Amino acid sequence: MEIYDFSKDPVAIATLVLAFFTAILALGTFLIIRQNSKFREKDRKERLLYEIIEWATEITNPRSGILLKDILIFEDKSKSALNMTIKIAKMISDLQGLVGQNTYIILIASSFNSELKSAIENLLNELHKYIDFLDYLFTKLTKEFSEKKYIEFEESDVKKGDSLETSINKLAVELIIKTVKIKTKDNR
Repeated sequence: MEIYDFSKDPVAIATLVLAFFTAILALGTFLIIRQNSKFREKDRKERLLYEIIEWATEITNPRSGILLKDILIFEDKSKSALNMTIKIAKMISDLQGLVGQNTYIILIASSFNSELKSAIENLLNELHKYIDFLDYLFTKLTKEFSEKKYIEFEESDVKKGDSLETSINKLAVELIIKTVKIKTKDNR
């Protein structure tokens, strides 16, 4: 049996060289597509983690810029109970909007780990307590509004409001730290 001598056939040599470079090109294309896919996945994860950070930051710094302690403690006594009622209603509205995003935020956290999801659930539980407390204050204000022009809050209300705000801020900061740790771990 005779072995074919490729060295004497320039078309065969060109075909082999072309096949070799086509295989190299295909391998290079595959590696580039795979690398691009990894970059997109990393970018998607970072964007989702950023959404969690943004959500937690919004809880600690509401859009309205109103903090309960500003209303309960530092409220100018010349301002009416109506003004306080409006501010608390605005706070409730802002916080309920953030709570409305909870399903999406929990879904994002579930794609990372249970610790992140648990941190979000703890924050949401505290946030619900805070909204319930604000509802209580709102009801109290609307009842007393018809009887008095100015309202003094009880010290226990001030302490409870401050305690809830502090707890929410602490849980939000812990959530942000956990999220940043995941983000930095993924960037290594």
